[in-house]
Amino acid sequence: MFKDLHATRKRGWENLVNILMWWLQAKQDNHFDAITLGDEFRQGREVSHGHNFSPLLKHLFGLTLSDQHRNKLSRALNALLKEYERNQEMYANNPEIKLVGFIQNKGGFVQLIKGTYSKAQLRAEGDFELAEEVAITTHEERAAEEAALTEAEMAGWNFKFKLLPRYTVKETRPVKDEVVTEKLLKEAIAQMAPLLTGAAATFDDPMLTDPKGYAVALVKREAKGFTHYNTMIDKKVIESAIVNGYRKKFDACAMSLRVLCEGLRTQLLPATLKLKQKDLIQVVTDPTNPNEEKLARTRLLFKGATGEFFLSPLHVKSGVVTTFKPKTSFMDAPYFDVALTNISKCTVEQKLLNQLAFNLYTPDHIGRIPKLENDPVYSHRLSLTHKADEKSKLFLHFNSFDAVPQFAHSQPVYDREYDSRISATCKLTDLNCAAISKRVADMWLQGIDDHITREANLLMQVTVTGQSIKISHTQKSGVFIAKHRLVYDQSGDDALVLSEQRFFTKDLMPVLASLGHLPIDGDVVFKLGQHVLVIEFATGAASYHIAVPSVDENSKGVHTEAFQNYSPLIGHPSQEQANEQRIDALLGTHDLNDYSPDGAIYTHDDIETTYVEI
Repeated sequence: MFKDLHATRKRGWENLVNILMWWLQAKQDNHFDAITLGDEFRQGREVSHGHNFSPLLKHLFGLTLSDQHRNKLSRALNALLKEYERNQEMYANNPEIKLVGFIQNKGGFVQLIKGTYSKAQLRAEGDFELAEEVAITTHEERAAEEAALTEAEMAGWNFKFKLLPRYTVKETRPVKDEVVTEKLLKEAIAQMAPLLTGAAATFDDPMLTDPKGYAVALVKREAKGFTHYNTMIDKKVIESAIVNGYRKKFDACAMSLRVLCEGLRTQLLPATLKLKQKDLIQVVTDPTNPNEEKLARTRLLFKGATGEFFLSPLHVKSGVVTTFKPKTSFMDAPYFDVALTNISKCTVEQKLLNQLAFNLYTPDHIGRIPKLENDPVYSHRLSLTHKADEKSKLFLHFNSFDAVPQFAHSQPVYDREYDSRISATCKLTDLNCAAISKRVADMWLQGIDDHITREANLLMQVTVTGQSIKISHTQKSGVFIAKHRLVYDQSGDDALVLSEQRFFTKDLMPVLASLGHLPIDGDVVFKLGQHVLVIEFATGAASYHIAVPSVDENSKGVHTEAFQNYSPLIGHPSQEQANEQRIDALLGTHDLNDYSPDGAIYTHDDIETTYVEI
């Protein structure tokens, strides 16, 4: 497969080189100027990246190339032209073979272009897709290259991953945006409140508003404030903006749903992080059976004895652990442990959080999640009904482990006794955290797309001094090239380094990003130890405690010293469940439980997987 892909790419490079060489020869013809005056060959509009080859490409390929594709090939031809003109002596003999080799050594079309034009220039000229390294080759080539690059660049780390097809949540009945706005507008206006990061702004020029005082403004953040560029008072635009703001408000959500959404938001990856519509899941070898592998999917577990939730990966000794405890009684009468089913977890993440839809639904219970009596499969259920369409419903289910004790896999939790080994503590305001979220984490996550597995993006560093927190990420030749500094104590000593640790970027960035989106009450506490970063805060719904293990570069893994493993407490099955188990034993086990024995979602999509060694 890889040989075929490479041969296809090489033919594309050869064709592009042949086009350039023909163009260079044609330029020397005295009649070429007359030809270029024709409709097909004219140079066309002036472009800043050099000669505009788009008319020539249009003549050669007709309508088979999009405008965007022609623009990219025009840039590639200009990059080749610059190389040829700089080294004409070298290309005096066999220029075609040498230029094809030049493209190959550069890494293909995209790297050839990016080596000639800066990312800032590409963005300034509107080539955002190219600026984010979206290849002009086919989807299959990109998938193969990414898998190969991941395997090659990250070799040596003690991790093994599977690329699994992402579970797709079943779509509910579509509801038009206009209908949603109409149905929710009154409720959205009642819930309006100034944003935390900028409750007031003043502009020198008078601002136009509608009769109710509303306006939508276009502003740009500058070095010393914001510049106002435009104002819109179109009724539909204003109403849409009001409802959009309402959709982001966790504190407008019913408590039974809010707690689940807030907790899962702490480790949420954005919808733009597509990974070819696959999830990168760590694979763990069973210590009792080296030939058996398990998938370390993240599970949301409710511990009945303490009333706490734990969000962490299965089967591993350490990982990102979010512990949160609702401020009021939440789960209906469980004396044992229950887990949100993986299908329901995906529904919350993909449907309610990534689509900002949690305020579009009304739960059947406002302050708690009710227990299901005598249900053979599920222990608890929360039913959600769309506010703009009563026939559009979602169901969130919890499983207990009494009927299926074989699924009671262990997962890491933070060891509270490790608090005594914390070496540095600092308090950040909610505004500080919003700045880290929006100016560092959100921007990194939105721009990273499917390159999160690349070696340059693998690690980040957090340094705490007596005055500031410094966050570094994105490496080049082993050196961090993106650095951010946030002052939390003006009177502190910035020369005094209290802690400096490295973390896997895919672990810490989603946590930092969540801090700017959750309605945090009061300060946020950062605690750093040699083996872990702990972040503590509270909202109106729950108190949160997030532990992120630091990287152990000697063992090429993450530290485990600050974590313990917890196995769910199993209750006793009811008479109905016992009868159901006896029937299952006779007929064969049902697959209604979406946790298979290896901890994965049990679907046919899981059969075909791609291994990636890291």
